[in-house]
Amino acid sequence: MIFDTNMSAASATNWDAVQESPYALGLEGGLMHVYENECNYNAIMKAAGISELKYYKETGGDLFVQEAGAAGGLIDRFIGFFKKVIEKIKQIFKKFFMVISSYISKDKDFVKKYHKEVFKNFKPFDFNGYQSLVYSSSTDLSSKLHTDVLKAPTSSAESQANGVAYPKKTDEEIEDDANKIRGEILGKGSIDSSDFQEELHNAFYGGDKDEFKVSASMCETCFSIISDTKKNIKGAQDTQKEIVNGIDGFIKNLEKAKNIVLKGNSDTGDDMEKGTTKIAGLNSRVAVWKERSNIATTAYGALIGALKDANRQAKAICIKALNSGSRKDESAMLGGDIFAGVEII
Repeated sequence: MIFDTNMSAASATNWDAVQESPYALGLEGGLMHVYENECNYNAIMKAAGISELKYYKETGGDLFVQEAGAAGGLIDRFIGFFKKVIEKIKQIFKKFFMVISSYISKDKDFVKKYHKEVFKNFKPFDFNGYQSLVYSSSTDLSSKLHTDVLKAPTSSAESQANGVAYPKKTDEEIEDDANKIRGEILGKGSIDSSDFQEELHNAFYGGDKDEFKVSASMCETCFSIISDTKKNIKGAQDTQKEIVNGIDGFIKNLEKAKNIVLKGNSDTGDDMEKGTTKIAGLNSRVAVWKERSNIATTAYGALIGALKDANRQAKAICIKALNSGSRKDESAMLGGDIFAGVEII
């Protein structure tokens, strides 16, 4: 099995049980998963709102403050939501792994057969593409995402539950936090949601396509990119682990805080006020982490797309180098392999 030899044995994930993402690799695929996240979150909040309104009409009370079962059920739904986010991140990596793995055999044969021949009569040539992808190994591309910013609060479960680490936030404060995380994940200052996609593209691709001169050393780099697929996979997997660990840390905090949040809820006096504060604080924190999870999913989708594009562009450059040298008709010899970068969805 491919997974047995190339996927880290240290990972606790049963990758055979993980489905591939149904979406194309890249930013657009990541955004489709974000859309699903939003649908899931909105469904939870809609159900909670309807139930809360019905309870208020019938009793005049606060459902999630006065009914322990309802509050616990809401938190369980939030936990399930974030577990599904993690599942989607893993699906993106699984698809990337399978796509890159599908290139290995043909690329290995190509390198073995033509590497030396390319440099026997190498002539510099022009290529239209992304020069930044040529000079960026998979490790360099992955390092452009500072996913260590996705860390759950380290305060005690009790302080979280009592609203110390989970104070209620306004919509504006939640958006400010999201802008801050967008910037930090790219090592920059605050980035608005409307600019995030362009910032991701520039970080990985260096801007728009442009024509550049391919030298012998640059071509050698391209051969290295298609030869060292383990580096491509490791960079993607390490980033996936860091994102998953960050979200999982918040899940653990929710699980620890759950029982404490439910303590002391009553329908009178200070206890009711404290219960309201606890639930409001948790709701705010969940909203914050929903945004952070969406940012991470978007960024990871963009990274995966760039890693795949770097690999396929490198192959295209190697083929053009071969055709620019002594073998003018090599594209015909390569047959269907020239379409290796085409993905039918």
